[in-house]
Amino acid sequence: MKMYIVHTDTKKLFYDEQSLIKYLGTEKSKRIYYGGKYISKLDWVKIETVEVEILEESVASSYLESYIESTNRQTKVNSILGDDLSQKLEKFKSMFEEFAKDDVLRKRFLNQLETTPVEKKTLSKLISVWTGYLFSVNDSVEWFRAILDIHNFRKIDDSYVREIFYSNGTSRYQNVKVSESTKENFYKAKKLD
Repeated sequence: MKMYIVHTDTKKLFYDEQSLIKYLGTEKSKRIYYGGKYISKLDWVKIETVEVEILEESVASSYLESYIESTNRQTKVNSILGDDLSQKLEKFKSMFEEFAKDDVLRKRFLNQLETTPVEKKTLSKLISVWTGYLFSVNDSVEWFRAILDIHNFRKIDDSYVREIFYSNGTSRYQNVKVSESTKENFYKAKKLD
């Protein structure tokens, strides 16, 4: 199967020649000023024709399942081989599964965690997005240490926003005040660094 990549100021991808020709027809009349004269914009457009081979076809759900299994397997192997981030992630996951109650947010967070690449920057971003939820899972020093191993928060805020789900399927956001014991345990965990 042929595909066409058109390089202008951005890249455009066309799956068939007819769409490519239609696009080029609209661009044909456009002119740009270069070297003291106006020239056709198409003189600067580069087209790459690529032959694409379909290697595998699968249903999206089974593809995602396969990806998650592969990622989990790789994380465990890296953890056994001594990769520091993988070890910290395995510890975080096991603690999360132990402490988090089985609800919609737990499932949502686990889905995002499983599909996030095992890279410090992407995991850190995920943890910071889910701060309110993760800080409410447990308030033990060990739990905060596991969180801090993935994303090194500088401080804990006095309150955070958390999504609350109801049995009828609706939800709302609630501002939750952080208790003094939670703050104390957070700063104890920070000192363990």
